[in-house]
Amino acid sequence: MTGRLSTSLKACALLVLGACAQAAYATDLMSAWQDAQASDPGYAAARAQRAAGVEALPQARAALLPRLQAALGVGSTWASVSDLPRQEYTTNGYGASLVVPVFHWGDWQGYEIGKLKVARSEIVFEKARQALMIDVARAYFDVLQAQDQLAFSRAHEAALDEQLKIAQAAFDAGTQTVVDLDQARAALDLARAERAGALNDYQIRTERLNKLVGHPVGSLAALPDDASVSPLAAADLDQWTTLARQRNLDVATCEIDSEMASRETRRAQSADLPTVDLIATFNHSSQGNSRYMYSATLPSQNGIGVAGGAGNSSVIGVQITIPIFTGGYVQSRKRETLALESRAGNALLDARENAVLDARQTYLSLLNGRDMIAALRSAVVSTRTSTRSAKTAYEIGDRTSTDVLIAEDKQYRSRTAFSRARYDYMLHWLELSRAAGQLTDAELANVNALLTTSLPSATSVR
Repeated sequence: MTGRLSTSLKACALLVLGACAQAAYATDLMSAWQDAQASDPGYAAARAQRAAGVEALPQARAALLPRLQAALGVGSTWASVSDLPRQEYTTNGYGASLVVPVFHWGDWQGYEIGKLKVARSEIVFEKARQALMIDVARAYFDVLQAQDQLAFSRAHEAALDEQLKIAQAAFDAGTQTVVDLDQARAALDLARAERAGALNDYQIRTERLNKLVGHPVGSLAALPDDASVSPLAAADLDQWTTLARQRNLDVATCEIDSEMASRETRRAQSADLPTVDLIATFNHSSQGNSRYMYSATLPSQNGIGVAGGAGNSSVIGVQITIPIFTGGYVQSRKRETLALESRAGNALLDARENAVLDARQTYLSLLNGRDMIAALRSAVVSTRTSTRSAKTAYEIGDRTSTDVLIAEDKQYRSRTAFSRARYDYMLHWLELSRAAGQLTDAELANVNALLTTSLPSATSVR
């Protein structure tokens, strides 16, 4: 008997330790974000695009550096002159040329454009990084909200099932009408449908999170019921709009696009300017002995030999190229770049206005979310109390079954809305940080600090 008890205690201990280990190693928001960075193909594509973008600078710089070329050639020549027999000889040669750009204003503008392209590729990558961070947070909070919704719907279904049994017993006893019984049954059927929908939503949202992080997530760190989101309180609206106008990534991208368009205009204008190059060349050529091949008009012999020779040539000089007429291309290119520069300037103004608008809207959503959380927290408490009171009053005959059903429904709705409001608030906080160009891993860590792990409860999703 003692041995069996010891074995049972060991088994229970292992179960508790296993549950604790599962909770201790539950996936939190930061680990989901790190896994997504390592596995998301879209993020990998953005990283590769950034690696390609940084090559714009060395390519642009190459136009300003000296160019050295070498050439080697060999050939055979057959020629016939007047009545003489065909002549044959071989030639070969080699050479090298060095061109040092001295003044190419267009290439200097291209070099500046190359630096801007590198900066732009970094910003585009940062936009992709922040977009993935928001996607992970949204998917993570969606799973948590769906998990709560499923737990609430199961509890709601169980409560209505119990109420239906009470209504059935009262109907059998003749103390309740068939109308009350039908209402209880209809409410239970609706609760079952909502529970099925909640389960489907939970499964779909979990699959989306699994795709982002690259593996099944298992249990998630969640926001405790008594947790406060006050650490994520928003600062003054003017501060956020100022940051959005100056540091929003869309604004930063458009600022670079505007500067690139201006540089392109300067490069187009430089086509009217002369270019100056320092040129140095060296060439060596040689010709082998030539001969007139055998001909019937000459004595029978192998031919008449002619001595070959070799020579070298070297040139050092300055080459100035002055454009005179290009068929109207340069003027057309100028008009094109001026139009594109105007477009980029207007796009920058639009980006700033949109950034400010986005920051204002998200800020207002954050404030509204804060007020909703406070109101719904009270609503959860009051509807729970109201449900208990309705059940007690029903037992003594002061309330009807319909009153109990209404109270149960209000409690269910308030719990669901409270859960959604809290997770929406945290997501709005991250979105506001992104709108202001402030979304970093530190901001995500602040949100993650509010999440905790706990042992599975009776209402946890299985």
